[in-house]
Amino acid sequence: MKKPLPDISDRELVIRLKRNDLKSYELLFHKYYNLFLAFTQGFVKERAAAEDIMQEIFMRLWIYRERLDEHRSIYNLLFTMTKHRIYDHFRRMYNIGTVQQPITEKMEAGEESTLEIDAETMRQTIARRVAGMPPQRQRIFVMSRDENLSRQEIAERLGLSVRTVDKHLELALRELRIHLKDYQFILLAFLLLH
Repeated sequence: MKKPLPDISDRELVIRLKRNDLKSYELLFHKYYNLFLAFTQGFVKERAAAEDIMQEIFMRLWIYRERLDEHRSIYNLLFTMTKHRIYDHFRRMYNIGTVQQPITEKMEAGEESTLEIDAETMRQTIARRVAGMPPQRQRIFVMSRDENLSRQEIAERLGLSVRTVDKHLELALRELRIHLKDYQFILLAFLLLH
């Protein structure tokens, strides 16, 4: 049976981490590693590649720990780092010619107008999918994506636990990935840039 994590705020863990506290680093690792690993693997598909990305992110978290700002969300920082590493992964794969997504072929062929139509179609599909989500999941997704609220802020506004907010966001992203599998490359860009 998995041992529950101590109830220490992320802010307190970051403060301790900045003081070179290895235990706080381990707690952050156990709290967020699997969540971001699943998110990363949903895009890169290969577990080994996803693990490499996550190891790099957590290594950088330790190396640059003194620069962390305890007043900013560590979740948002890890999410941003993850998005950038996923983007870098796809850029490397594209540059060495291993990404064979239809959208990249359209880009190579210079079909910008088709690409714009595909992006618009995807935006409309996302809007329909979000509108079809259960009301609470829809509200949480919109607050996260459109209002740029942190998980903590969403939880406080809606009177929910952060874990519940996390679960709704995870389910919303999973649903979008499933229904937009033909637009994976654009979906990645949408999630990274919005």
